[in-house]
Amino acid sequence: MKTRKYSLTSIVLMTLLSAACNKTTAPDLSPVRFGTKVVSIAQLKALSTGQTVKIPDGTDGKQIVGVVISDKTGKNIDPNTIVLQSEGTDTAGIVINFDSIAPFTLGDRLSINVSGQQLVNQQGEILVSKVPLSQVQYMGKGYIKMYSTTANDLVKNADKWNGTLVTLYDGAFINGNGKYDGTLTFKETDSTQVIKSTILSGAEFEHTAYPEGINTITGIFRTNGKDHFVQIRTAADVTSSTITRIVTDNMIGLGITRYGRYYWEQPYLYDGGKFETTDFRYTTNGQTAYTQPYSADAGILSPGRSYLHLLNYAPPEYYSSRSQCNIENQGSLQGLKELRVSFIGSAVTGVLGSSEADTITVRPFNPAVDSFRLYLEFTNNGYLVNLGPAASQYSIAYKQTGKIYTAVFRIPTRHEMMKYAPIDDPNYAVSVSNWLAAPGFNITNFSTRTDTDPNSWYEGYAPVVITKIEYAF
Repeated sequence: MKTRKYSLTSIVLMTLLSAACNKTTAPDLSPVRFGTKVVSIAQLKALSTGQTVKIPDGTDGKQIVGVVISDKTGKNIDPNTIVLQSEGTDTAGIVINFDSIAPFTLGDRLSINVSGQQLVNQQGEILVSKVPLSQVQYMGKGYIKMYSTTANDLVKNADKWNGTLVTLYDGAFINGNGKYDGTLTFKETDSTQVIKSTILSGAEFEHTAYPEGINTITGIFRTNGKDHFVQIRTAADVTSSTITRIVTDNMIGLGITRYGRYYWEQPYLYDGGKFETTDFRYTTNGQTAYTQPYSADAGILSPGRSYLHLLNYAPPEYYSSRSQCNIENQGSLQGLKELRVSFIGSAVTGVLGSSEADTITVRPFNPAVDSFRLYLEFTNNGYLVNLGPAASQYSIAYKQTGKIYTAVFRIPTRHEMMKYAPIDDPNYAVSVSNWLAAPGFNITNFSTRTDTDPNSWYEGYAPVVITKIEYAF
C-alpha cells in the first residue's frame, strides 16, 4: 500500500475579490457619502432614547454592517422589511424598514447608511424606518449565526435577544389545529414560560400542516408591546425530533502538535450557555491544517479565527493518508442520537503550499463532476469498529463552494446494530456494548476534485472547512 508523510510548510493566501452588487444601484461608499463612522448594531440601538430619534447626519453619520437573517421567500414578514444581525460577538439584531420592497435574501451581508434616518421604538422593538434602498451596499454572503437558548431567557432578556435568530428545543405547540394558522404558542416541556409565533396572512406556508411531534422551532425573536414571539421564517424552521439536548462545539480551540498530529484537548463545548467539562479529544490524520481562512473563504468565515481544514481526498486503500478528524472521549457521548457536522466546501484554488515530496495544488471546482462530501466511521479508542452498515455513513454530495452545509449522521440503536451480528463472531455483541459505552468517530474528507496530474497520489485536493460540530442527545 502506498503511503506518504507530508508536512505543510507554507500557506499562500489568495486575494479576496470584492463582490459587486447586482441587487440595487449602490451609492459611492466613500466615508463622506456613506457615513463617517461604522457603528455596531448594539451601538445604533443604544441611540434610541425616545419613541422617535433622528440618527446623526453629516460628519456624525452612522453606518452599520450585518447579515440578513429574515427570509422573504416564506412571506411571513412585511415585504419592505428585513432583520439584520450583527457579525460580532454580541447577539444584536435590528429591524430595517425600507421605502420600497426589499430585494435582499437570507444570508446577504449588507452595509447600510442610516445617517439622518428615523430610529423608532415601535411597541418596545427598535427599528430603522423607511431607509432608501440607495443607501444599501451588498457585500456578498455572510455567516448566519443562530443561538440556542430557552423561552425563559428570551423573555427575561428581551432587549438583548430582540432581532436575533434563535432556536428553542424540547417543546411543542400547545394550541392550534395542527396547521400554521394565526398565532401559535410554543411551550418547553420543562418550563412554564411560553413563546408565541404568529403566521401572517398570505405566508407561503399558511394553512399547511406542521409536523407531528414538534420538538424544535427556529426564528427571529421579536417584541410587540408585552408580547414576545419567535417569528418563523419558513416551514423548515419547525422540526419534529426526539432530540432533547444539543451540545455544540464551535471548533474555536487552537490545536497543538504532538507526535506529528494536531490535537485539541478540551475544546469549547457548551450546553445552554454553560461550558461543559468533557474528555473530548480531536486528532487529525493526513493533510490537515488548523489555520485561519483562506482569502477566498473570507466572505463566509470569520477573519482572525482558526478553522479545521481537511485538505485532501484519498481513496479508502490509502487510509493513513486520508484527511480526517478523529473524535475520542471517555463516555461523554453515551446516548448520542445524531452527529451534525457543519462545513463549507472551500472556494480556494491554486497552490496552497508544498513539502519535500509534493506540492499542494487545488484545482478549480467543476460542479458537473466534482462534489464535497464527508464520511463517518465508528471508532473505539481510536480503532475502527465494524458495527453494521449504519456505522459507516456518507453525507450527501454537495455541489457548491462557499456555502455552509450541515451533514447529519444518525446513530443506530443497539437493536439496529445487532441485526448485523455475524453468526461466527461471538465478540460482536461485546464490541457493540464497548462502543456504546465510549463512542468515537472518524470524520473524513471524501470530496472529489478533478486532477489533471496523472502522477498524483490523490483524486485531488478538495479542501473542506469544519465550522461546527453538534452532538444531539
